[in-house]
Amino acid sequence: MTDDLPALFLVEGGGDNKRLKPFAAPKVFAEDNLERDIEAWVKNSMLNGVPVVGELALFAQQPGYKAVQASRRPDLLALDDDRNIVVIEFKRDRAPNDIVFQTLNYAAWIAEQSYEVLNGFATEFFAKLSEPDGPSSLKDAYYRRFPATTVEGASEEEEETEPALPTDQEFLAGFNTRPRIILVASEIGDEIQRVMRFLSTHGVRMEGHEFKYYRSPQGDEFISRRVVGVVAGTSSAPPSASPAVRTLDDLVAHVTDDAVRPLIEAFQALGDELSFHPEVRFAIPGNGNWRVRFLGKTRAEGYFAKKWAFAWWQDRFDGDVDWFKERLSAPDQVKVDGNGTLRFHIRHADDFQVLKTALQDVYDRAAS
Repeated sequence: MTDDLPALFLVEGGGDNKRLKPFAAPKVFAEDNLERDIEAWVKNSMLNGVPVVGELALFAQQPGYKAVQASRRPDLLALDDDRNIVVIEFKRDRAPNDIVFQTLNYAAWIAEQSYEVLNGFATEFFAKLSEPDGPSSLKDAYYRRFPATTVEGASEEEEETEPALPTDQEFLAGFNTRPRIILVASEIGDEIQRVMRFLSTHGVRMEGHEFKYYRSPQGDEFISRRVVGVVAGTSSAPPSASPAVRTLDDLVAHVTDDAVRPLIEAFQALGDELSFHPEVRFAIPGNGNWRVRFLGKTRAEGYFAKKWAFAWWQDRFDGDVDWFKERLSAPDQVKVDGNGTLRFHIRHADDFQVLKTALQDVYDRAAS
């Protein structure tokens, strides 16, 4: 297919008169975008919980390391849900064959670093983002992306209690035992794909994501993705402790409490019910986390367990702990974690009304 032929078509008309209209022709990244542009698109998406290259917790961008060539650094570093480090490397058009050595070199170097060094990359990365409600460490970033929940088979009493955040020792147990490499390019040749499959079957998981860039006549931009280099019949992604939430129906099915289940729909309508119309987002497909954001900042976020919704409250004012304890149905679960973030449970409609009142109060204070 040549570049002057469309690859995307718009379906027009109705009934028996539907037809295809040329909509967008493919472009290579090199024509209109720099490599760093594509990297920025993926980075920004990952920070907003969009799994454009899989379910990952991003923690570093071009960290302070120089490989064989002084100008080369890993583009992005992330953790998967099994606490393995993922090297993500970008090429704006066709991937060169030496990309295999380059990324293996990065992975080998990362494997030699202490946790303190890697955590230093994370703290520096998040400090540069200048987001006061963002993660503060590698461990914090991981558990925000993959919240600690009660395990399968837990007793009724255990399911009713918010699980304690794992200790550093527990977090590091089995840390980075199966490193991963993700290559993003417009085209990844057959030779590189063959090497990817070979490495994956011998313990080093490597996969390719071919991103095709399109621009419509109206100026809209599109990206299509195709995963390549994965061993047939297998997935390069590690097995999860629990299935990923693919749809809102999955999330509804996960919740077993009849008082909590309606809160999923209530969260969806929250943006329309409050006068200032906050942005409400669910990580779907993903892990089903929710987030409420307004005035340029995330104010509350959390996830749904089987019998309650868990919340991190980002804007903590003096007296907030007592205020929530007096109003929520589970005052024993109103706590402040090690990062100074307020945590609590939402178990029914009255608790949800407390959350709405608190969000309105934060807006009124911030707006004034």
